[in-house]
Amino acid sequence: MSSFTRETLEEELHIFGFSLENDGCFEKVRDLAMLHGLDEEGITNEFVAFTHTSKLKHNSQLTEVLLLQFERERLSKKAHKQAKTPLSKNKIKREAYDDSCLDDSYNAFDGETKKSVNSPANFKQSGSRNYSTITQSPSCTDNYTKRNNSGDIICKFGSLAPKEVVRKESDTKISFLIPEEEMNRLDKFMFQKNSDKSMVVNDILEETSSLYKLFNNIEHFGHVSLPLQEKTTICGRIVSEGESKLNSSTVLIQGSLETSGGRCCKLDLSNLNKYSLFPGQIVAFEGVNNNGRSFVASKILESLWKNPEEVLLKDDMKIIISAGPYATNSSDLEPFHDLIQVIKRENPDICIMMGPFVDCKNQNLMMQNKSYEDIFSDMMKYLRQEVEGLHTKFFIIPSERDAHHDMVYPQNSFSLKSDEKNLRYLMNPGILDCDGLILGYTSTDIIIHMASEEIASSNHPEDKVTRVLKHILQQKQFYPLNPPHHDINIEYEMLEYYGKISVTPHILITPSDLKYFIKEINGTLCINPGRLARGNAGGTYGKALLKGDAKSKLNLETMRFEIIRI
Repeated sequence: MSSFTRETLEEELHIFGFSLENDGCFEKVRDLAMLHGLDEEGITNEFVAFTHTSKLKHNSQLTEVLLLQFERERLSKKAHKQAKTPLSKNKIKREAYDDSCLDDSYNAFDGETKKSVNSPANFKQSGSRNYSTITQSPSCTDNYTKRNNSGDIICKFGSLAPKEVVRKESDTKISFLIPEEEMNRLDKFMFQKNSDKSMVVNDILEETSSLYKLFNNIEHFGHVSLPLQEKTTICGRIVSEGESKLNSSTVLIQGSLETSGGRCCKLDLSNLNKYSLFPGQIVAFEGVNNNGRSFVASKILESLWKNPEEVLLKDDMKIIISAGPYATNSSDLEPFHDLIQVIKRENPDICIMMGPFVDCKNQNLMMQNKSYEDIFSDMMKYLRQEVEGLHTKFFIIPSERDAHHDMVYPQNSFSLKSDEKNLRYLMNPGILDCDGLILGYTSTDIIIHMASEEIASSNHPEDKVTRVLKHILQQKQFYPLNPPHHDINIEYEMLEYYGKISVTPHILITPSDLKYFIKEINGTLCINPGRLARGNAGGTYGKALLKGDAKSKLNLETMRFEIIRI
């Protein structure tokens, strides 16, 4: 899909005599278009069809109330209808991602068609095209330069006053809970046999099943497809029947090799009060399987939940968090430069910068006279020069959208060497221990990937994003979705070890194209700082302020998290 613009949308709407009520309506239409795979013309045609079939009284303006009705009565029903396909009795195939089933929409980027991620084969290495000409943009786009909301705090959590945090000159002690040495020595990847993949998936299932048994005091799990007249307890992985998208009528549960020989059985959810499921989820049910073909679930067992350990910070701590892209669609690096000025002004203890740095979705990258590797190298050179003398510890994390890096998950750290003791390149995902504060992160957009595949009962009290965040923490995996999104290439042997959330974090950073958020999920602060650049406009970044006090635990009164416009 090409860039979704307001001008084109208004032209299409004008043909049928419609107009947008306000800016919020445009953002809502843009989100719906992206999440349902439509362009400006397509979303307009759907809206016109909706107004005719619903026999609504003609209203020349698209209001937010009307758009909500449009989403509920037209797009959601259409997506559900498209998801229904003939069911296969025997085969369970890896399904392709489809944008048409995410009913809960949030602010998202204006999606663009992905271009080739390889560096240009014959790019010209001009001698006069030096470092400064790439990092010092000649001009900035109107949308970015004309913004008047830079520095606005648009979301916050916690009651700590900013002036109460005092920057200490002593270094923050950082340790890595997942060692990277073994992964960085991996010479080859994506050379896995299907049998090896299935064994890894089964190992994860059996390991999680043992934790379910321990947590719920269960001696053993039953066979998922064994006919029994009495109530039994089973544990398995959620899969979708055939190639259809997961819905309440296509849910299967696959048991482990140990308990069920890897067999599958249809799952009847009609007796459950509420549920939330996604492909790849490991879950335990109580119920009855009278005929061996359908397990009628009556109860979902308690999940593997453990609140983060209490933390006592000795010193105050300030953290800056950002996620790419760092350039506008016109390849202007002004957002990147402005962020560095913020860092110099704030002088935080820790700065976490997550990719993409060289975004493969940016069409103008192909017009550069430098390789992707050189563009990234120049960005890091500019960063080192500008922050020289600061005590801030910088952590640079790749993304699968980085055109100059391996697009395999989990990802190795960037291979660029750094002699700076305060700058380190990390893998994706990972867990940091910052003076006792456990911080987990993944730059991969697992939120939107899982949100588009997850199903839930109509009476579920929580919103989709909250449910997805709970699933990530409960499954103890940074990427529990299986099969993965079509953009993600999973290295399963590495995922089993490096993709595991081995300890419940105090802070979980999950950048997403969906709207920024700060949510508390049973003691864990989940943060989406937003994208630093959104199209040709400025985006957002995150800031965390933590009050250190050896006598009191971290709580709402000793912390403050903010989402700020760049």
